Amino acid sequence: MIEIAIPPLKHRTDDILPLAEHFLARAASRAGKPIAGFSGAAVKRLLAYDWPGNVRELENAVERAAALCDGGRISPDDLPEGVRARRGAPDFLEAAADRLMTLDELQREYAQIVLRRAGGKKQRAAALLGVDRRTLQRWFGGGSEGDEGA
Repeated sequence: MIEIAIPPLKHRTDDILPLAEHFLARAASRAGKPIAGFSGAAVKRLLAYDWPGNVRELENAVERAAALCDGGRISPDDLPEGVRARRGAPDFLEAAADRLMTLDELQREYAQIVLRRAGGKKQRAAALLGVDRRTLQRWFGGGSEGDEGA
């Protein structure tokens, strides 16, 4: 008998998608479902997951997804909860990296999102961001606009 050492699946991310597609074709055929593949969001989740159960866990996850799939593609909602959970960079950070945003631009954009969620109240937004109100005003060019409820 010969022992072959194979690194865990989490270290072989290039293998995840081809294996998942193979398992999906087999599961879809067995179930008689015309599943075309994985949505982009589902692919991101598959690639971001660590796969502690290695190939067997991937196979089980894909078979479950195929059984639950209503449409033509596997969506993140079809995947098991552990695989669905966000790991790695959130989508907005991926988009920021795609746009090659500077950290300053990213900081301002995030602060604007928090300010909107705080109802335009700079004092509350500053507290949520963990900065003082003057720092927030400096990011937005000072002034008193959007200062209601401060």
